[in-house]
Amino acid sequence: MVFNNLISGKELLLSGERFDVRSKFYDDYLTKVPNSNVFDIKMAISKAKTAITELSELTFEDRLDILKKASRKIFANSNDLEYAVKMIGMPISSVEEKITDIKKIITTVPEFVAKRFQITHGKIGSLVFNDPNMLEILEPLDGFVYIVTPGNDIRIVPFVIFWLVTLGMAGIIKVSKNDLLISQKITKTVIDSGYPASAVNILCWDTSDERRDRLNFDIIDASKVIWAYGDDNTVDNLLRFEHVQNNGFTYKIDHFSDKVVIRHASGRAAVVCDTNIDIEKATDIIVSSALEWPIGCAALKAVFDSNSKHEDLLNMVKEKFDRVSKYIDDPMKSSTKIGYIDPTIISHVFQRARTLEKLGQAEIIHGETYSDIQASPLLTVTKDKNSEFLSTEFSLYITSIKKCESYDEAIKEVNETGTRNKRLVISILSHHPADVLKKNLNAHHIKVFRKTTEVDLLFHEGNDYVRKLTLPQIHRSF
Repeated sequence: MVFNNLISGKELLLSGERFDVRSKFYDDYLTKVPNSNVFDIKMAISKAKTAITELSELTFEDRLDILKKASRKIFANSNDLEYAVKMIGMPISSVEEKITDIKKIITTVPEFVAKRFQITHGKIGSLVFNDPNMLEILEPLDGFVYIVTPGNDIRIVPFVIFWLVTLGMAGIIKVSKNDLLISQKITKTVIDSGYPASAVNILCWDTSDERRDRLNFDIIDASKVIWAYGDDNTVDNLLRFEHVQNNGFTYKIDHFSDKVVIRHASGRAAVVCDTNIDIEKATDIIVSSALEWPIGCAALKAVFDSNSKHEDLLNMVKEKFDRVSKYIDDPMKSSTKIGYIDPTIISHVFQRARTLEKLGQAEIIHGETYSDIQASPLLTVTKDKNSEFLSTEFSLYITSIKKCESYDEAIKEVNETGTRNKRLVISILSHHPADVLKKNLNAHHIKVFRKTTEVDLLFHEGNDYVRKLTLPQIHRSF
């Protein structure tokens, strides 16, 4: 497959250069991906800026209508499914579920916004202090959004595009080398449904190519908002700080200094089990949260269990892991439930788990490697609250369980092991929601008896998208 950039609705590659991207999992599957240069960047920036005037003429109702039209056109053919499976390693059944998710969230995003705020004369707003004469209108920020996305979930690029359309903003998206086909297809569908072609531009380049180091900074300097996925250190090194030498001195330039920044960095989702809970329901939540798509940032990685039937819970989770392990096969098969994982991650995690087991610091309850790219789900038990298996987001089918003497101790340990960065989500398996509200939990999202992988469309990772991407104007009528 050979790809170009998508700029103003057209497939373009001004650099004329591409680089090969081979699947980590299927040796014979090769794609040729754009290696953009400064001319591609300048073209995309120019188009994104031009779109801002055109976007101002679209009302909220116009944009909702565009998304409704697009929702009826979105589909995935066999080539789309094969591409996602072979580039990401996700089972084809999971890819099909993610396509269904995309079709659901496309109109859910603006509908949630309309329920939360008022839509007045085509604008998003709300009454101030319930005063009918004072209205807060939320205008989109004056500028375009630069978005850098990973290639581990086909829903991410559609998600950010649907937010751009909902708020009426323009964007340039630097996509992963593994995520061009479906992201471009969704973009074209939204444009064909009436969104200005210049408002959504898809670029790609080889990030290992030193000649391309400045491309991020050029786009950031021209943008208003940076919307970046990845841990903070990686984002800061690639996008934020530039080291410039002049007259023997090294200067550190902060390209984020005057920008609105939306970060998606922390995952490490966790579950806390209260003293008396529904064991079967808890098991279902734990297993589905851990195995739904383990590379996703909301996948469950740690369980802090204070329930009185700890051994029963452990055995039931192991039994469900056993059942799922019967469906380990080629991800292109519809029956497969456990897909392929980066071989470096499998090697590191299993080696580390075995080392800790030899040292008596952990016990492997379930899990074995089938090949260098595939393993059955890894379930470990640890007595060490400082174990990295309770605090690190390993991108494979894994969860670790820590027994706690009390609910309060479980809450304390889930907070202590969260490190300085908040966990994305903590799900509390408790029949006492009021007690949960009394606890201070170090997470962006707190759920009660819900899966950690359930996405909060309006506030993912603590980001209030509407408030971050708009500026309020106060309108008073007499």
